[in-house]
Amino acid sequence: MDEFERLTREIQSGIDGFKTRLDRVESFLDKKEIEGRRLMIRNSAEAKYVPSSMEEKSFSGYLREGERAVEKKALRVADASLGGYWAPAEFSRQIIQGVTEFSPIRSIARVMTTTGSTLELPKAANTFDCAWVAEIGNRTETTGYSLGLETITPHEAYALIRAAKSFLEDAGIDIDNWLMGEFSLRFAKLEGTAFVTGNNTGQPEGILTNANVGSSNSGDGNTITADAILDIVYSLPSEYRRAGTFIMNKATALAVRKIKNNQNDYLWQPSYAGGQPDTLAGYKVVECPDMPDVANAAYPIVFGDFKRAYTIVDRVDISVQRLVEKYVEYGQIGFYARRRVGGQVTDANAIKKMLIAA
Repeated sequence: MDEFERLTREIQSGIDGFKTRLDRVESFLDKKEIEGRRLMIRNSAEAKYVPSSMEEKSFSGYLREGERAVEKKALRVADASLGGYWAPAEFSRQIIQGVTEFSPIRSIARVMTTTGSTLELPKAANTFDCAWVAEIGNRTETTGYSLGLETITPHEAYALIRAAKSFLEDAGIDIDNWLMGEFSLRFAKLEGTAFVTGNNTGQPEGILTNANVGSSNSGDGNTITADAILDIVYSLPSEYRRAGTFIMNKATALAVRKIKNNQNDYLWQPSYAGGQPDTLAGYKVVECPDMPDVANAAYPIVFGDFKRAYTIVDRVDISVQRLVEKYVEYGQIGFYARRRVGGQVTDANAIKKMLIAA
């Protein structure tokens, strides 16, 4: 064996060893990512609402045993025609926080609160001209510019839970956190669907149902092409593209993860850091179960700056009514919760839908 061949084999052996160590590092990072995500989920599930103030303790007692077990002066009575009591502010915040964990649109959109029946946001009705001018030159008045108002109405949603009296009488049951988790899940599923496909009649307006949101074709009548991903990204102005996010359901995400560019590289890049999102063409991907599957004439992907495009309005107070007589023959107590939330597209230029079409 000559010197050149010996050196070549040593180099190849070193490369093979490096690849083996790299594979081990990637396997270790994958394992840590999974552990990190599991820890985040577990910590979220274990986070509890602990009553502290007299108001909160009274509300907790009301949930378990009714009015006879509490200091009524510490409870805030709702509208007499509705019955029930307003939940303490901390209980309301905890429920809304729970909704954030379940509803992906809420986590990326602009969220505001109001104490009124509607929220009005100023919106430019059109643009105005500007031009260079000499220091003492004539400055022509700009015309055509005006401000309008975007009105968002919170719509009412409710959740009804029934529980056996014996369940509530058990001192070991954490009724506050049980109710919080149940209300959070139900409100989240309801509003999450509306934020995507709602018709704006008695419910929020969906991103996919707003007629002013533009679209970009996938390049194929049955699937998504690599070029279509880049087309939808660069179809938006740079000011929206900088904060861009993709939303799609898990079936679409699986299909997109298999797409490669001309250099045979995957456009989808998985995250190796716990809590960090995967990226597609360099932009964050959020899984949204209410988005449609890939199919002819469907809109399975939306891309853009959702904080600019979509606004959610919460009427923060949540009222909870304890229904004692309604289910007495079943030995159950009912809990009726209601809240008001609105949502609609406030800047259609900030997002773009992908249409499955050639």
